[in-house]
Amino acid sequence: MDVSIITVNYNTRDKLRECLKSIERNASGLGVETIVVDNASSDGSVEMVKKEFPSARLISNAENRYFTGANNQGFTVSSGRNILILNSDTQVLEDSLKVMSEFLDRNEKAGAVTCKMHYPDGRFYKNAAKDFSLGLALLNCTLLGSLLKPIKEKMNREFGYADENWSNNKEVEMIGDCNMMIKRFVLDRIGHYDERMKLYYTENDFCLRIRALGYKIFYLAGGSVLHHLRGTVSQSGVQKISRIYHDDTLVYFKKYHGFLSAALLGALIWLTNLLLSIMHFKNENVFTRFLTSKKSA
Repeated sequence: MDVSIITVNYNTRDKLRECLKSIERNASGLGVETIVVDNASSDGSVEMVKKEFPSARLISNAENRYFTGANNQGFTVSSGRNILILNSDTQVLEDSLKVMSEFLDRNEKAGAVTCKMHYPDGRFYKNAAKDFSLGLALLNCTLLGSLLKPIKEKMNREFGYADENWSNNKEVEMIGDCNMMIKRFVLDRIGHYDERMKLYYTENDFCLRIRALGYKIFYLAGGSVLHHLRGTVSQSGVQKISRIYHDDTLVYFKKYHGFLSAALLGALIWLTNLLLSIMHFKNENVFTRFLTSKKSA
């Protein structure tokens, strides 16, 4: 099997249908298996997959294992030489599967890749960034960002490769796991997702571990994948997802920067949330503001 595609679903039946159709249309020339892991959806997703995509391997969970736990289930049963982690709110277009798989096969030092992506309205979706540093977290998630706005803007530009030309392949530090293809033996070496993080910082964690083994991460200018953003937020609710975002943030920074750094970040986030609530007379926090921001949608 050339590629195992693992798609985790939570109440995105219609988008999942389009995702699976796009895989069927654009998998020619490759041995592909599709694994759908459903996180206790209530919208008929499981029944739809059984009826319309009988060749897909379906894992139906009785409870929500979230992104990390569900993908780990998919990793365990997959058999492909390369593994594609693909959101249910995406559509694979053109020859994206072949572009990514062949690049990994040809390049010994390549550990993981993504390809060109776009929003439904055609805007470019940049699925690559630098490592999300503690300094950037302090500026983006706490009141320090308002006090040090020029520094924050400069660091965010550098983090997002703002001045790069994306018309060519390039090595990057991190790619998003809404569309990440990884070599199986690299995945086996780094281990599966850290389930202490449910939804966020998962790609940061993966890419750091891949690079620590000496492998490289690449963005490929070929292929094309469409991405509808924020499907999980719309299905689960902003308040619930913001709590998970908060918890995942502290887990990640404790893992890579230690307890004291995470404690400092947590204390400043708490103070920032308190000030936001007082200023706007409602229960508001930095993560709900980010999740509902039109700029980041």
